[in-house]
Parts: sequence; structure tokens; C-alpha cells
Amino acid sequence: MKRLLMWAVGVPFLVISMVMMSFSDGLSTQVASLSWSQRH
Repeated sequence: MKRLLMWAVGVPFLVISMVMMSFSDGLSTQVASLSWSQRH
């Protein structure tokens, strides 16, 4: 039962953290390309 609860909490948390990481990665690359295009 405890393990099931751990899975129920851990899996969505892992998915959310992965999504947030990929989102922030895309955002940082977008910002970097934007600032780079502005500089040149």
C-alpha cells in the first residue's frame, strides 16, 4: 500500500519535472537565439 502511494506521488512528479525541464530548455534556447539575432 505504501509503495503504491509512493508510485502515485512519484510518477506524476517525475513527469511534471521532466516537462518543466524540457519547457525551460526550449525557453532558454529561444531566448538565446532571440538575443543572438538581436546582437547580430
